[in-house]
Amino acid sequence: GVSYFAFGSIEGDALARDLGNISDFSFNWVRLWVTWEEYGALSSDGTAKEPYMSRLVSLLAELDAVGIVADLTMARGSAAASGGFPTQAAHLTGVRTLATATRRFRNVYFDLANEHNIKDDRYVSPAEVGALVHAVKAIDPSRLVTASTSGGGPTMGRINPAESLDFLAAHLPRHKDCAYATADLVQNLTAGMAPHSRIPLHLQEPFRRDYSPSWNPGAADFITDLRAAKSSGAAGWC
Repeated sequence: GVSYFAFGSIEGDALARDLGNISDFSFNWVRLWVTWEEYGALSSDGTAKEPYMSRLVSLLAELDAVGIVADLTMARGSAAASGGFPTQAAHLTGVRTLATATRRFRNVYFDLANEHNIKDDRYVSPAEVGALVHAVKAIDPSRLVTASTSGGGPTMGRINPAESLDFLAAHLPRHKDCAYATADLVQNLTAGMAPHSRIPLHLQEPFRRDYSPSWNPGAADFITDLRAAKSSGAAGWC
């Protein structure tokens, strides 16, 4: 997969070129952040924001036509640089708005709350995540949903029955040589799942360039990380 967070800012020939490159390089899913800054398809109160919601729906149709899946990511936290919902009430409105607007598309899954286990304004409790899941499923029962985790702590990648997620989405550590630890991390996370409750583990955001001033991953790092993710049984990789 590939991140394409500010999709709402791109139109016309530039969008066509981007989609052509994504397809030509054989990416089969893209991550679209629907609360991203001023370009998000959802306002902070959870209602649709135009023209970005219309652009999202049009983009989903284009992706569907070429067999590409869309990860639609939301976030909690009005102070977050990426934008998000300030309250659970707004968050519930947002997931309902999105579920209704995208119901006809089957090439979509939702990340209901980016890095929701981090105890700052991104935090969304397991009970709140469960309520978000139920709000989506009430509108679109077959929509696949997750709520991503990060930080490398004990809550990353942990299954919480209260959340009722269809799969886990983990953001792994981002430091020099971290790609060489990916296989062990994936195996440890999946080994910790009870056999009767095992669900897929998706590496939604392993690392990226310009994240750390002390290290930028090169092509070899990405290739090493991808191969480790695939060989260890991860369901996806960005």
